[in-house]
Amino acid sequence: MLHCPKESDRYTMRGKHPERPLWRVLLVLTGIALGSFGAGHWQQRSMERTQRDRVELVWADSMAAQARALADGLLGNIRSVKNALELLQSVSDTAGTAAAPAGGIVHWAELVWPTGGGDAGNLWGVPRILRSARNIQYQKDFSEPMEKSYLGGVLRKLDRRRFQNPQGPFEVLRYRRDPLQPVEWLVLAFSSGSHSVLVALVDPARAFSAFDTPDAARRTSRIRRYVLGNDGRVLAHSHSPYIGADFDGSGVFGKLQSRLEKETSSHSSEGVFSDLLSLDQQKVRGAFVRPAGLPLITVVERTMEDKPPFDWRRVLGSGLIALGVLASLIAMGTVLLTKFKESRK
Repeated sequence: MLHCPKESDRYTMRGKHPERPLWRVLLVLTGIALGSFGAGHWQQRSMERTQRDRVELVWADSMAAQARALADGLLGNIRSVKNALELLQSVSDTAGTAAAPAGGIVHWAELVWPTGGGDAGNLWGVPRILRSARNIQYQKDFSEPMEKSYLGGVLRKLDRRRFQNPQGPFEVLRYRRDPLQPVEWLVLAFSSGSHSVLVALVDPARAFSAFDTPDAARRTSRIRRYVLGNDGRVLAHSHSPYIGADFDGSGVFGKLQSRLEKETSSHSSEGVFSDLLSLDQQKVRGAFVRPAGLPLITVVERTMEDKPPFDWRRVLGSGLIALGVLASLIAMGTVLLTKFKESRK
């Protein structure tokens, strides 16, 4: 006995092709629409990540190049101090009295090592002061009693073994003229012949022009350049209010410490950092260089832009577009299905 399908059946058989219910067709179209939207969204996010990665690589290379240039500028400033000392030595030889320094050199002196022997505490002996002079622009900040105290400290700290080669390395010491003030100066000592040393007390804020930034540019620039001691003390900064500040507790110096502790100071060290808090609690990215043999670290950092707020308009627009595409597909599917049904009648 043959069974004839009823009109209420879930589908009817006409020939070899079943007629599917409307809801199944709509479900397939909805899946296609949502799948297409999801694939497009994933592709867009993937392209955005790739673009960010490229920007990060370009940024890292740029900041590292700026940090290296800043370190070269620092070394150039130190060489300029040495040239100025040699000129002062030459002028003093001609005039028969110590010439007064200028610029960022607060004080200079020529020291002479003893030609033989030494005391029990120092096999190489303690140098004597051949001549010295102060910068008249620093008379209030560096008085005569301070000069005597400073010279006594320098004489005790200098190690003759670092000056055996006249063209060799130089000594860098730090000097705080007021124990109650955080600002520090630097002592730069250079070999001058086999038995003498030229010593300069410099104000890094004036002597290191590589860190100087005009006031107009400082107000608008997001780039900051500075030099740190190994303990995180700021010795020079493109923003002068930060000179003397202690960066020891900042995220930037913590990153520098963790990197530099693994490397010897006899070799140059460098690196980049990102998304760290600086002293003023601003997020920064940047790069650093510690020149070989120096207890100084040059840093270039750039304040990071705040993340853009949640763009609900963009999300809403994307959702409306997706709904529009879905509605169009449903409408198209309904029309096609209706026409197909009519054509089979």
